[in-house]
Amino acid sequence: MRSAKPDAGANDLTARRMLVAWCWFVLVFFSVSGSKLPSYILPMFPGLALLLTQRLRHADSAAVRWHVLLPTLFWFGVLVVSTQIHRLPLGETPGEVLEVLAAQLRIAAGLYLAGAAVAWWELRRRRLTAALVSIAMGHFLATTAAMLAHDAYGQLKSAAPFAEALLGSIDKDTPVFAVRRYDQTLPYYLQRNVVLVDYVDEFAFGQRQEPGKAIPSLEDFAVRWRSAPRAAAYMGHDTWRELDRAGLPMRVLYRDPRLVVTKP
Repeated sequence: MRSAKPDAGANDLTARRMLVAWCWFVLVFFSVSGSKLPSYILPMFPGLALLLTQRLRHADSAAVRWHVLLPTLFWFGVLVVSTQIHRLPLGETPGEVLEVLAAQLRIAAGLYLAGAAVAWWELRRRRLTAALVSIAMGHFLATTAAMLAHDAYGQLKSAAPFAEALLGSIDKDTPVFAVRRYDQTLPYYLQRNVVLVDYVDEFAFGQRQEPGKAIPSLEDFAVRWRSAPRAAAYMGHDTWRELDRAGLPMRVLYRDPRLVVTKP
């Protein structure tokens, strides 16, 4: 007796349902989770890619042209905004860093738009595969260039510069206070823990278990600061000005657009 051939349509439907369930589970689970980062949904993307592949097998050139339009408008907007980045409020970011970011974003937008132009031309000739390869390469090169643009900005988030200033002025017994902010890389550079001041965020559970390890307010910090024989602290400019107006003795060791490092 011959075995019945599997139904290709039924197999496709089963695979599609499994992929949809996969994607929805990852998205919903990590969206409702109380502790999450954007990168946690990365396991969803292989499933999305396979669903997209299934869809593209039956797509026509006219439909794909409309789908190319939206990302093209987005990258064109990025190109326009990158030429006007000097008009944006700088905040804590130095202007020269924003200029590097803008220049790299212009390169990224140009790469995508070039790929989109080739894809549009290929779609007019009904060469769907060549068009998809072109748009995919445009996306890949553009996002890679945009990620490289973040390097200059990312250096501003590093604790290395002010950790060096701290290490040059403290010994192993000197407490270091993180006042109203916390840099996750600083304990690594200092090879010691820091004392949190008026800062909770992800440390809420730990502070409930060991409340004596953190200082809950600036007033309590001022008392501790005045009584400590040796100490160091880092804080934002607004906090530094607030403590300075309150008359707390602080000698500036290091300053950048983000923060101030002080000693008594």
